Amino acid sequence: MTQFDKDYKHGKESEIKSLPDLQDVFGKDLILDDEMFAHFDYFKDDYMCELKTRDDIKFIDGEFHYTTRKGYKMILDSIYFDAVKMRFAFQYNKKMGMYKV
Repeated sequence: MTQFDKDYKHGKESEIKSLPDLQDVFGKDLILDDEMFAHFDYFKDDYMCELKTRDDIKFIDGEFHYTTRKGYKMILDSIYFDAVKMRFAFQYNKKMGMYKV
């Protein structure tokens, strides 16, 4: 199994496991998108949610601590959000007359 396949499988398992918790926050009508290449993992009328599961990144005392696959440790300045997803969200909000991202 390739690293991509392992990461993808782990991400999908995390999405399923996290759904009940996210529904507690966003409402029971939040739906897990089953489309393999969906822009966002979850959606409902006016929400789109993207879940990122990274076992190698820990948020400790306001910092993102990262350990590479080779065991190197570092502190990240930030965690970026995919530009394609941001563009999709902005266009969706513009079309729908909303300004939440």
